[in-house]
Amino acid sequence: MLERHKSRKVSSTFKRKVQGASPHRQLRPISEAHLHKQVSDFLAIALVSGWHTTFPADGSSRRGRIGLKRGVPDILIIEAGHAFWLELKTPRGRLSEAQALAHTALRLAGSGVATCQTLEEVMIALNVWGVSLRPGVRL
Repeated sequence: MLERHKSRKVSSTFKRKVQGASPHRQLRPISEAHLHKQVSDFLAIALVSGWHTTFPADGSSRRGRIGLKRGVPDILIIEAGHAFWLELKTPRGRLSEAQALAHTALRLAGSGVATCQTLEEVMIALNVWGVSLRPGVRL
């Protein structure tokens, strides 16, 4: 059985995945769910003394019944008694009216709020806010 597996022809789809996409083919933009996981994984490794959590973004009708306010940003970071919020969007994503109102309310309450489309933009926001990252943390 092992011999049969070795002699199989490798599909062109597999080759593209392993070797990278064709230079003539556009890559699909990253999904918001993938960006959300990427940022959460990064924060779990990179934060020195800060704490973070994420909020469900499923648009569930249960959201209001469990106390989650409409428009709350995706990720909350707390460091040294300060709250920082990250809203993650794809390049085509736009803030809803509820999100824009929530961001304004959070800023008026003294929190930092940033809308980011990439992990690089998240790092810029963290740097602007002075959030401590582990030495040598890079993308």
